[in-house]
Amino acid sequence: MVINMTTDSPAHLDTAHETADDTADSTAPDRTPDTTPGTAAGDVEQNGHVEQAGDLEQIGCCGGAVAWLSTDDAEALARKLAAVSDPVRLQVLSIIANAPAGEVCACDFVGPIGKSQPTISHHLKVLTEARLVEGDKRGRWVWYRLAPGKMATLLGSLASATGIG
Repeated sequence: MVINMTTDSPAHLDTAHETADDTADSTAPDRTPDTTPGTAAGDVEQNGHVEQAGDLEQIGCCGGAVAWLSTDDAEALARKLAAVSDPVRLQVLSIIANAPAGEVCACDFVGPIGKSQPTISHHLKVLTEARLVEGDKRGRWVWYRLAPGKMATLLGSLASATGIG
């Protein structure tokens, strides 16, 4: 279909019209349903690419978008990455990872990081909710350690999602 635009008048946008002969123009993209085996009813083939009717996950025009994270996986990974995207939380993780015993008392973060205990507690809570650290209450204090395998899993997920590694 070709739309003829008349540009002689100042209101040229209002003068667009379609002629009956234009609807059969052979240069227009073929948007007729494909009956090729393997395509579902409602799928449309255009220039060799199948667009799935009603499906947001369609192959791009050049076939480059062949693998991607689902929305749920992307949101889950983003939550984990948000937990480690704060400088204080990175310092907390570093302190725990480098602790000789593999665990650190909550009171031992205040001095090296230079933040108040309530601030440290908030950051430890975020890391705990992201399941990157685990804590055990011993007396008045909680001792924290890295959750087994969670950092490696996070790094692996990021590598897989970006194709790095």
